[in-house]
Amino acid sequence: MLHVDLPTDDDLRQLAEGPDAPTVTVYLPTTPVTASADADRIAFMNLAREGVEALRSAGVSKKEADTIAEELEDLADDADFWAHQAHGLAVIVSPSTTATFRLPETLEPAVFAGDRARLAPLVAAASSPRAFLVLDLSADGARLLESIGDGTGTRVSVPNKPKSAADHAGKSNINDRSLSGRLVGDEGRNVHLRSYVRAVHSAVRPLLHGEREPLILVATEPLASMYRNVSAYPYLLDAGVSLSADHEYDASVARMAAPLAADAIEADTAALVDLLATWQEVGRAALDPATVARAAVQGAVGTLLVDTTVDHSGSVHSDGTLASAGGPGGLVEDLVRLALAKGGSVRHVAAERLPGGTPVAAILRWAAA
Repeated sequence: MLHVDLPTDDDLRQLAEGPDAPTVTVYLPTTPVTASADADRIAFMNLAREGVEALRSAGVSKKEADTIAEELEDLADDADFWAHQAHGLAVIVSPSTTATFRLPETLEPAVFAGDRARLAPLVAAASSPRAFLVLDLSADGARLLESIGDGTGTRVSVPNKPKSAADHAGKSNINDRSLSGRLVGDEGRNVHLRSYVRAVHSAVRPLLHGEREPLILVATEPLASMYRNVSAYPYLLDAGVSLSADHEYDASVARMAAPLAADAIEADTAALVDLLATWQEVGRAALDPATVARAAVQGAVGTLLVDTTVDHSGSVHSDGTLASAGGPGGLVEDLVRLALAKGGSVRHVAAERLPGGTPVAAILRWAAA
């Protein structure tokens, strides 16, 4: 069982597009250590009750507040849920929606109550996830590991995974001559290996469905190329670890792969910043909150780049102008919601990486008016 549920762009978009409704959003740090589950659960319930009380104080109907409170209480009572956590947890509950995301980032405990979900911390956690997956593949067996940014590797159970290439072929040695005499030497070995790799992929694929964690392949040739030929997982990194790690501990294999995951995150951020600079040259970039707000209302934002740690008070009027009214973080929340709801994507990027140190920028679909 994987311990991380990173939100996809579609997840974020659905939350942003939902109608305004009483909503409690809870963020809190958690621990993957099962023995600490009770402490995490209690901390969650304290924040959840605070959020429900804030809704009641704001005049939300008893029926809506009770529905949200009941859903939060049910989640708090789910022992299995709390036994499988990562380093951070996001919970968003409205009368019609419940969404939970287990995150590799340690989050500050916080609760928000209002008429929409609080998305900026979730965007930040999803933009540079420290979690990654490792597939260690050799002829003698395969193992799938998950690392959640703590220097360890947790083995993931993979039902129906073949024990080895030889076992999958029903032979003691995949170099043996076949009964027909056709599969001999390197030719026969590669036929067996390809069949074995397809079986490993078939077993692993259901566990990767809907995931966003980078997958790092640890394998030597020809297995590495064989697996890449059959895998369609979009987050399989081009870079892998080219060695046989059969006799390495799970944590050691995860440590080998960790630099590749970090490099992938950095490369993704650098590519976004370079793309922003390229489009800036032809007038399809916005580099200040006012311009970004106008573009967001028009649906012109393709990718919003925002430093979610910068606390912008204010809000965005329906015509795209900025208003000083609005609580802390309100401006960022409005920009995030607008960009997502109109089909754009959102990525957290530190302000120092953006031109002039601006905390808000956007790559535009067209030059905004």
